[in-house]
Amino acid sequence: MGNTWLIFGKVPPPHGGVTISVLNLINSLKFHGYNVVLANFRSLCTVKKYSVSHINYSKPLFRCLAVLLGRLFSKKVVFVVHGEKFDKSNLWNIISLKFVNHVQVLNDTAFKQVSDDKAFLCPPIFKEGMEKEKFKSNGDEERDILFYISSGNKKDIYSIYGVDYIAEIVDRIHHRFLITIIDVSGEFRDTKQFRYSSVKYIGEGVDFISKLACHKLYIRPTRTDGNSVAILESLVCGTPVLASDCVKRPDGVITYDFSDLTSLEEIIEQAHNSIPSVNIPSVTYLMESITDGNLSDEIK
Repeated sequence: MGNTWLIFGKVPPPHGGVTISVLNLINSLKFHGYNVVLANFRSLCTVKKYSVSHINYSKPLFRCLAVLLGRLFSKKVVFVVHGEKFDKSNLWNIISLKFVNHVQVLNDTAFKQVSDDKAFLCPPIFKEGMEKEKFKSNGDEERDILFYISSGNKKDIYSIYGVDYIAEIVDRIHHRFLITIIDVSGEFRDTKQFRYSSVKYIGEGVDFISKLACHKLYIRPTRTDGNSVAILESLVCGTPVLASDCVKRPDGVITYDFSDLTSLEEIIEQAHNSIPSVNIPSVTYLMESITDGNLSDEIK
């Protein structure tokens, strides 16, 4: 088990930021010849040690239990802070920080909250796991604009994914562009604006990468966000991204004033014809971060 990573987390389905990042990590590690095992009862019954336990649970209790199990079965334990919030006063988080070796944080906001020498900034996806040759699926038609809705979750009674904004902007631009709405939740299929003839509504999980690759622009009008996996995937695909300025966005993303729909409409034409800058790191960056830059037999 000397070159094997034990992953605590799920892979798609369902399709979401965390599950996609876990799948990307698995593919990236396999690209470099590592063995990868998803944590389950059978994998935890081994008497041998894994090289790394990589934990992707967001609930503090589950994360803490995984950290303690990881200490029993692995040389190194890393947990990931998905999203922007980390409560250092939570008892389970206190225990997790005490026993973990490293904390992978995805954005500056969470990094400041973790505020620990064990923390390091690292994106949730890596270029080796993107499978570039499989981006486009046979039969996918070229379209103009892609919107993505993962759930009906709300912030201050409004949709986190900006469904109200999407509906309004679609109402303004549907006569000029071919638009695709991917609504994994399926909750918004009856929205009037999503039934225009120029709009293709998909009310289920799909191969998001292939859909990104056949669109000229991905728009993300979220009210809040973490380090969006969808944005990074879009940049790797070469699809320009237009996103709200609710949080700091990666290099290469065109942003607009979240409170100003008119500015969004005006900038769509510019973003539609832009070429994104791609700066997605190798998974070796993660490996170096948890070995203090020394990729020796300690992990391999």
